[in-house]
Amino acid sequence: VPPSAEESTALVAYGDMGIWENGVMVAQALSTFLSRTNSSSSSSSSSSSSSSSSSSVEQPPASLVLHVGDLGYADGDPVKWDKFAAQVNPYASALPYMALPGNHDDLDGLSWRYNPRPFYRTFRWGRLRVIALNTEEVAGLQRDSAQYQWLVDTLESLEFEQPRPTVVVLGHKTLLTTSTGHGGGNVPLRDLLVPLLIKFKVAAYICGDDHGYERALLVHPESGTHTCLHLLVGSGGARLDDFVPEQPSWSVFRQKSFGFLRILSFATHVSAEFFAVSSPDVPPTVIDSFMISSGGPHSEVKVPVLLVVLSVLIIVSFSVYLFRACLRLSAVPLGRRSLS
Repeated sequence: VPPSAEESTALVAYGDMGIWENGVMVAQALSTFLSRTNSSSSSSSSSSSSSSSSSSVEQPPASLVLHVGDLGYADGDPVKWDKFAAQVNPYASALPYMALPGNHDDLDGLSWRYNPRPFYRTFRWGRLRVIALNTEEVAGLQRDSAQYQWLVDTLESLEFEQPRPTVVVLGHKTLLTTSTGHGGGNVPLRDLLVPLLIKFKVAAYICGDDHGYERALLVHPESGTHTCLHLLVGSGGARLDDFVPEQPSWSVFRQKSFGFLRILSFATHVSAEFFAVSSPDVPPTVIDSFMISSGGPHSEVKVPVLLVVLSVLIIVSFSVYLFRACLRLSAVPLGRRSLS
């Protein structure tokens, strides 16, 4: 059962793992990390539910793993798929594990991009509304595609979700990055998605494809406003890409590092932190931490219509009363007015 919006929980996200040495390293480090943090969270909450310590609140157990494409780099090889499954089995068998298709992922010899099944979905997890896209479709996310219309309908429906969730969109393809892996991001997809993500105040777009970690700000092509985080987490183990030497203002933090992103969902807010992994024997280290704002167009406090009408009636009635009082006062003779 997914955790409710009032429950504290954590999600882990990464992409582009593979079965190479560094992919094995990240999987082992993540398995140890999840085992340690989840067991300590459970022990803390069960031993002292009324304790003043906030450790169990600040470190909720992970309840979901998100792999944003390029899983085992099997490219249709069943042996590689088996190796990858064994590699992630320690935590994928203990927690819900949701994967997105990447360009190196084939299913039963049939490429994701030619598979007729709609590999896109949405679900609520804690305060988060997760929207997972399939950026590998041949038709892509063209405006006339079924997936694009589904995405628009899903984002529009958030108006009716109360309380409004913090919305994160997942996709394998990178939209905007200073990584040199794929030339700065997928431009057609960026042009199509960024206006939509900003219009509906999506909090973050999480992706892989390029290899490394970067927290950036999506820029609206017309207004130039930054309202959506672009989180590149293609740090699961594939050979790391370089970044361009210059770091523009929209690239807030970047590091050529393996690791994973942890998203912490609380009843009142959502935060995130990126853990760098350098060795299976060394605990992952936090190198970046930040808040993820809901920023939704419907997150403002809505005043009930009836209250607005009553307020207007009260103001009008009081104004009429003052006007009539002034008229009566002006009709009183000056002498009597001063005596009173």
